[in-house]
Amino acid sequence: MKLQSQILTYLKQQPKTWAIKVEVANQRGCPDILLCCSGKFIAIEVIQGKDKVSPIQAEQMKLIRNAGGDAWIITDFKVFKLLF
Repeated sequence: MKLQSQILTYLKQQPKTWAIKVEVANQRGCPDILLCCSGKFIAIEVIQGKDKVSPIQAEQMKLIRNAGGDAWIITDFKVFKLLF
């Protein structure tokens, strides 16, 4: 199972959690997964097969953090579960 699918499957089983995979966005660099958990907004960029996020992805994540949300870069399911 791909990492994004693992994360989404896990999130959809959690109480007080809303999560979606972003298929099409009107902003370049929008994170792969958006979720709200117990009132907290979290954006997740899933990195598989590459070393780092692009500059536009990094800028979007910075804007999310500046707005009071969390923005995570996830490369491994075990790391995701530690953060969540």
